Amino acid sequence: MFCEKCGSQIPEGTNVCPNCAAVNNPTPAPAPAPAPEQVVYQQAPQQQAYQQPVYQQAAPVANGGGLGTVGTVCGIVSIVVSVLGGIMFGVIAAFIGVILGVVGLVIGINTKKQTGGAKGTGGFVCGLLGLIFGLIFAVGCAACGGCSTCGGGYGNYGCYGCVGASCKAQSDINRATSELEDLFGSLDWDDLY
Repeated sequence: MFCEKCGSQIPEGTNVCPNCAAVNNPTPAPAPAPAPEQVVYQQAPQQQAYQQPVYQQAAPVANGGGLGTVGTVCGIVSIVVSVLGGIMFGVIAAFIGVILGVVGLVIGINTKKQTGGAKGTGGFVCGLLGLIFGLIFAVGCAACGGCSTCGGGYGNYGCYGCVGASCKAQSDINRATSELEDLFGSLDWDDLY
């Protein structure tokens, strides 16, 4: 407590100031001023810089899963069927060669994609060649067959499986049968026993 007149501190519960003898109303001593409140700020969480997601490409298959071999085999078979089949059997074999060439080509391309270009070249190249040869023979045989029958004649050339020479094949079979009948008819069967 403090004296109202002189401001000296007086003991609690005393009404008279020991310093100046003034009578005081008992007033409690002012409480010490509270310490100023300290505001604590929390730091905002640190934001990380934006990073665009990186997508990794699937690792290439080491052996191509065997598709490289399948594509190469289809391509080689398409070349053989296109050339030999086109010569011997005409348009039908040439179209089969075209189909096998397309299959070999597609498998070769897919294998190259899966292996990152390490495999599939054989299937791609052989399939492409089989496709080209098949198309050449398909168009050539169709044109040859169309010309073989022009004017009602058989032409100078025709494959036995060719579209236009199918009547030529029948004519050859009929001629061979007739020659065999003539040969067997001219034999004297009684002399053979």
